[in-house]
Amino acid sequence: MTVKRGFSAKPRRVWPNLAALVGVGGLLVPGPAAMASTKNSHLGPPVVVSVTASPRALPWGGGRVLVTAPVRRAETCQLEVVSSSGLTVFFSHTPSTGCHSGQYSGHPLIGPNLGRAPITVLFKLVAQNMSGNEPRTFRVLVAAHPLPPTTTTTVPPTTTTTVPPPTTTAVPGPTGLGSLASSISMTGSTSYNWAGYSLSGGPFTGVEGTFTVAAPTSAATCSELMNESVGIDGVTNTDIIRAGVSLSQLNPNTGNCVGGHNYVSVFWGTNTGAQSITSVLVNPGDSVTVVIWQVSVGNWAIKLTDDTNKESFTTTTAYSGPGSSAEWLVETPTDTADCGQGEDPSSPGICQAIPFSSPITFSNVQVAGTVIQADDTVMQQNEASLTPTTLGPNGFSITYS
Repeated sequence: MTVKRGFSAKPRRVWPNLAALVGVGGLLVPGPAAMASTKNSHLGPPVVVSVTASPRALPWGGGRVLVTAPVRRAETCQLEVVSSSGLTVFFSHTPSTGCHSGQYSGHPLIGPNLGRAPITVLFKLVAQNMSGNEPRTFRVLVAAHPLPPTTTTTVPPTTTTTVPPPTTTAVPGPTGLGSLASSISMTGSTSYNWAGYSLSGGPFTGVEGTFTVAAPTSAATCSELMNESVGIDGVTNTDIIRAGVSLSQLNPNTGNCVGGHNYVSVFWGTNTGAQSITSVLVNPGDSVTVVIWQVSVGNWAIKLTDDTNKESFTTTTAYSGPGSSAEWLVETPTDTADCGQGEDPSSPGICQAIPFSSPITFSNVQVAGTVIQADDTVMQQNEASLTPTTLGPNGFSITYS
């Protein structure tokens, strides 16, 4: 069984442009633009050679971006916004015929980011002709809004002010979590983009795991991205709740590649979107514990702790997934802007795994719910394999080869 995650664009037919027809002797015949379109379409589907956004990173106030792309055999080019996390983006919704010349140019305007975390705007440039279309995605990073300046109040020496402690709402801790049985029914599978274990059964109302953050080798490159996470759902359905870390050589504040420097971003999320965790600093080689549990029907809690530096984060969120699976995974995301065609021909953009020498260990693996069986998934890519060891009550590890 092959497990794949990701989406592929479905080609759509583009009909001739009737406005390009001109009258000659009472007859309608193709004008120069239409004849160029016909000539282009006879040569096969269009190709977007590359897409360049300048600048690739904007300050929190946003700004205008110059988008250029060399194209081949294109009749029209259309810029689209795939996701903007609520940011306002102004751009032309009319397909551009200027790419007949082999070059697309656009100037989208991105509004300000008033949040406390950077936001990535994902664009898609679609080149079209009568034979089909080709999409190419790219990203622009908008920095987080700066924190307001700290104000200081001077208190006279003779005055004493008692400040009450801050009030917090306690979140009930997880219940029902337990270690895995020493003997579990096992199945095996391979995947282009994830490795680890998933449990089926449930409903699962809690999951816990402690993992080591990979320490990439000197062979790591900017086209290699990888996540480590603990979560519930997402294997046999589109629901998911999880938390973990992302590793790459892309600076999360600028989006630029810094060769030889490994960045770790911390996140939590559900199928409605991912959120950055900026209050916990994680480095390669650290040990991280994730606990996710149901507080009440439709209300869940997530706690992520860096066991190395003792920094911790807790939040609650609405979630209504079925809880049909629980997972401890290493995963490579889909990102055509940085990873190109990727590993899976049927799902372009699946990134290569980051090379690491010491195994990634998952320990303290616990769930609340009925376990029917465990699936052992090996990530099999063109240049690497990520293989988990046998799952036991103490967990498992994943090796890179």
